[in-house]
Amino acid sequence: MRCSSICPSDALEDVEIEEVRMGYAVLDREECYTWSGLLICRSCYERCPLKAKAIVLERGEYPVITDQCAGCGVCEHVCPKKAIITYPTRFAEQ
Repeated sequence: MRCSSICPSDALEDVEIEEVRMGYAVLDREECYTWSGLLICRSCYERCPLKAKAIVLERGEYPVITDQCAGCGVCEHVCPKKAIITYPTRFAEQ
């Protein structure tokens, strides 16, 4: 996350990714290649900047998004099945 270091107006400050809550990701298990049993896909897990915290592998295989998710959207972007949707925090259920 280089945004703050390259911002020309210095309007952004560094925040540890563990403290960021941009949104939250939701995984549709029926659409997920691994959960549906079609093949083992670890794209979301491997590319998550908070691997093994925001996304964990249940039974060492099945991706599960935890409450540690920063909502950055990387998992949604890399999912080949488009089984993950990231929602901004302003749409979080109260």
